[in-house]
Amino acid sequence: MSKPFIDTVFITPLREEFDRLTAAFPIKEEHVDRSLFWAEVDSGTENISAVVVLQDAMGKAAATRAASAMLERYEVGLLAVVGIAGGLSGDAGIGDVCFTGPLFDVLENSKVVDTKKGMKIEFNNLPYNTDPLLTFALKYVSLGSDIKSKFEDWQLDRYYKSRELIPGEFIGRQSKNEHIGIPQIHDGSIVCAAVSKSEIYKSNVTNLDRKLLAVETETGGVFSEAVRHGVPVVTVRGICDYADENKSKLEAQTGGNARRIAADNAVSFVKLQFENPQFQKFLGHRRSQVQGVNAEQAKKEAEKKLVATALDNLREEVHTQLTQLSPEYQGKPKGYRLPLPRVKVSPTNASVSPSTESYDEKNILEAVAKTKTSLVTIPRNYPDNGLPWIVAQELSLIEINGKTVVPVVIKGEDVRPPHNTLSKQAGAQVDAIEARDDARLVFIVHDFPLASRSRLEFLRTEQQKYEEAHFLVLNRTDADPSDMSALQVALGAERFDLCQISFSELSDFIKRSFQYPDQQASVVALRLQNMFRKFELNAHPSYFAGLSSESLAALLKANRRSELLQLAVGGFLSFVVAGDEDQVVLSRTTREKFLRMLAYRMEVRGEEFDRPALVSLVEEFALERDFEIDSLLFLKAFQDKGILHFSGGKVRITLPFMLSYLLAVELAAEPEEALRYFNFQSEDFDFPTFELYCEIARNEAITNKIISQLRSELEEFRQSKPNIHVLLTNDVRPVFVDHPGRFKALETQLQRAVDDVVNDRSNSHEKQRIIDIANRVQADAREIQDAVRQRADDDEKFATTRRLAKLWGIATMSLGSGSEQLARDPKRELAQLVVSASSALLDMGLRTFPAAQFENLKRELKSDSTARDLFNKSPEEPISPEDRELIELMVDAYEFSLLGLPIRAVFAQLGNFAGQAVLRTSVASVTSEDLMENLVARIWAAEISAAKEKAPLLAAIRDLPPVPFLRHSLSTYFMTRVFWDHWQTDNRLALLDAAEESLTALNSSIDKGRLRRIIKRDQERDD
Repeated sequence: MSKPFIDTVFITPLREEFDRLTAAFPIKEEHVDRSLFWAEVDSGTENISAVVVLQDAMGKAAATRAASAMLERYEVGLLAVVGIAGGLSGDAGIGDVCFTGPLFDVLENSKVVDTKKGMKIEFNNLPYNTDPLLTFALKYVSLGSDIKSKFEDWQLDRYYKSRELIPGEFIGRQSKNEHIGIPQIHDGSIVCAAVSKSEIYKSNVTNLDRKLLAVETETGGVFSEAVRHGVPVVTVRGICDYADENKSKLEAQTGGNARRIAADNAVSFVKLQFENPQFQKFLGHRRSQVQGVNAEQAKKEAEKKLVATALDNLREEVHTQLTQLSPEYQGKPKGYRLPLPRVKVSPTNASVSPSTESYDEKNILEAVAKTKTSLVTIPRNYPDNGLPWIVAQELSLIEINGKTVVPVVIKGEDVRPPHNTLSKQAGAQVDAIEARDDARLVFIVHDFPLASRSRLEFLRTEQQKYEEAHFLVLNRTDADPSDMSALQVALGAERFDLCQISFSELSDFIKRSFQYPDQQASVVALRLQNMFRKFELNAHPSYFAGLSSESLAALLKANRRSELLQLAVGGFLSFVVAGDEDQVVLSRTTREKFLRMLAYRMEVRGEEFDRPALVSLVEEFALERDFEIDSLLFLKAFQDKGILHFSGGKVRITLPFMLSYLLAVELAAEPEEALRYFNFQSEDFDFPTFELYCEIARNEAITNKIISQLRSELEEFRQSKPNIHVLLTNDVRPVFVDHPGRFKALETQLQRAVDDVVNDRSNSHEKQRIIDIANRVQADAREIQDAVRQRADDDEKFATTRRLAKLWGIATMSLGSGSEQLARDPKRELAQLVVSASSALLDMGLRTFPAAQFENLKRELKSDSTARDLFNKSPEEPISPEDRELIELMVDAYEFSLLGLPIRAVFAQLGNFAGQAVLRTSVASVTSEDLMENLVARIWAAEISAAKEKAPLLAAIRDLPPVPFLRHSLSTYFMTRVFWDHWQTDNRLALLDAAEESLTALNSSIDKGRLRRIIKRDQERDD
């Protein structure tokens, strides 16, 4: 197999020289082989390839190893040693650049002889020679009118930068002081010799050639290897000292800056050569020489590598595009993978039987693989312009029908008749790839101009050229619906709507990108999804490029979300900045300031802005800051990206999460306004903004207000408090408590029925009836629940419950989000009050449960007329006891699930919103003689650290009476938290013990041994 061709291999002896070269020529791909490190770099010139290699040590032997390794791996056009050297010629000053010419290698080609005048060192005086055409090409930058001006600019630029580093005098030749000068270039002889302060040695070396420019220690080894392979070599050296006894003194005087100047000048001189037409010509000649010999073989190899090359090029382009399109992606390594959103079939698709269509969300890769042409519609304000490239990267990792997918991303605007074909726009050999039997093209066409019928017809014609290819068209929903339909029909596409990123995709991304263990990644993914849902944030792939380990750790350990929302706001505003059409483009930070002001004035001051008023507000904002901007274009950028819209003639901030974040940040600077804005009695209390505000700011007045009002509501509740908490009695005893196995059996039966219907297995019609009955029971049960809730909302008797529930939610949020803002005493007092309120709410919630209504529902559904309707029986057909039992079973199951809801909701609220580790001592300090309050406090503390709070938790459970409903509910709750909300093994095992202890008094148990093994296995896999 032929070796890849590289135009120029740079060999660097020192790390400082390697770093400067890779700063000038950005790294594309890194390589390591044993102790050798090298990088393929971007030469900045089309069709010229380059590699930079770092020697594994200083000196000639290391240079020889580096050259040998590169010549073994690559066909090389030119070997260039770049670095610093000691000046020997009186013409070469500090910072000058010297290049070969001849190179004398005397390191291993010398002998010592005695003479009448003493000892003399004799050297081999046959030099290696750099190709004269190459030497001339390098020198041409100072001669040719087409490049000389750039050379002179280089001289001045390097001179001024050098003077900044060494502004004064320094010790020079013959111990005389010098100033740094304008760098000159010198071609001539350089010697590869030992570095010595000995004047005798130096005198013997300089006798080799009276015009010897400099001394270095490496290039002789590079020449020795290159000669055997017929590869030209040049050494380019910046002069850093004069190879004399003042070498150390010079370095000390300049603080090492003489070395820095020498290295920078050598590297920047080399960089300039890639704009030099003579140097390019020399490299082109070398390429023709090398490739001409193996042209036919190279052609065959290229055909073999066509797919691999296309994929390599694609991944390179993906990295480049995402770096340009997404500020969050900048700095990520090539190949960094982001999570993909899912899609679902659009109801607009034509179908013989729409009811049979599956509208479940699916992986976008699956949609592309199974559908010849897919049209995915994207929301107008979707802020991720990088989506086509992110999808392309993931597609490049899969196969379709055993064929490697080769994605090709094409901007729709660039496809137009008659000549701008898909092949022309692709930048890849798509026709050759289409003809192969081991590859499958996928064209990703984005932002196609739908209004042009001629372009649409041209795209359809182009599509027909590639019979085997799949097509994915990505377009935003701001187009005319009829135009979108025309595109769908013309291409014969199946239409999909873009959805959110799934839990599994998000969890996989966190595991892959942050090396989180399985369970830990799942917990983070769940919390992220809860945050997205709560703040109505449709997180896009590039958003996750901005995630850091620190922000995820803050979410995981302290449930902090403001940083993550700030990242989302920044992402949307970057999207706005990129689309601003004004000549003066304001930064996203400035735009955020404007939106914060707007949010504050609308939400806090209650101001409304129609279009003229909003324009005036922008003009006022610009005048205060002396900005000369077009107010209409400034606002248009927000509207185009869906951040602002007008409703009823008044402006609105479209994105709820952004409004909450902006308002919280602004209120943090206005504590008195915050106290007025967060009115606990308001029916429209702003919970999302309050949660972020508590995380950002500390407001003692708000905290004291929460404590005072919550204490007052609890005192009112205690006046009518029952003697015994309802959960400590058998007043709540659904049928399923005594038959827990029936609940599990029914769950299994329903799941099997759903699977059989979806997969069209035998008896699916009968099983569909089971599903229909379950849906009917659920719908009727919800009506009962909604009626009870409505009655509670209207009935003044429940006013205390409503007020207490609201204050409890506010207090829990204040305590959790403000866990690092609050002082010790208010924190502990709040924790005590939250525990008491939690117990009270559980009691009130379960006492109002509509048990009688469920009995009525059971009787109604079991009646002959309803049962016949449910089972689709005629009036003559009898209703079997089994049918009536199934109905009763489903009602009982739903009743059991609803009864457990308050317990799950209260404890989950405490764990999810106030489960920060910093709260453990405050929560653990809560004491109560009341059994339920003590239980609530111990569960809450265990949510924070179950391992540390295990003993008091188990003791609190043991103190409970043997009430089946409470104990079964507790066991179920602990088991759920073990597998969904905790990741640390010791905490999971402690909660497992609590689940077992909950059932002990009932002479029941869980399969604790099997569950412990699962948890241990999870830990071993993560380790």
